[in-house]
Amino acid sequence: MAISAARVENPDIKIKLNTVVNAHNFIEDLSNLIEVIAPEKWKVFRALLATTDALLVSDQNFSEFVKCHEHLEHIMRVENNDTMLASYLMVDPLGRFFDNSVCLRSKEYCYSDPIHEVGAKKAFYQITFYENAFNARYAADLLTAEDLK
Repeated sequence: MAISAARVENPDIKIKLNTVVNAHNFIEDLSNLIEVIAPEKWKVFRALLATTDALLVSDQNFSEFVKCHEHLEHIMRVENNDTMLASYLMVDPLGRFFDNSVCLRSKEYCYSDPIHEVGAKKAFYQITFYENAFNARYAADLLTAEDLK
């Protein structure tokens, strides 16, 4: 397994695993796989509406997936759709920032002008980005052992 080889090569490597829960995998029990991979963090996302709603899962199905894996809560970070909106800084293949602040309603993303044409600062201000939501996602990861005493 490539992860085992990576750990041999670098014993300090930190593995983070992302899973998007969708209509094809919400019934899966990934416990054995997650335990074999043994990531530092496992992020569980709920599929967002994009150009079609074919991959969406209901609130109940998403909750059941999370509950099935609750024994892994020490590494699992769950992000429902509301916590993901406009809280990731994303760049598309054309070099534009884009955000999903309206995609739940319109099935579309908002794009900036290309960064290489207008500069990062101007392009950044053309999208919606919720800095507090972004920071809240990582606040727990920034705690040290001293913080927990």
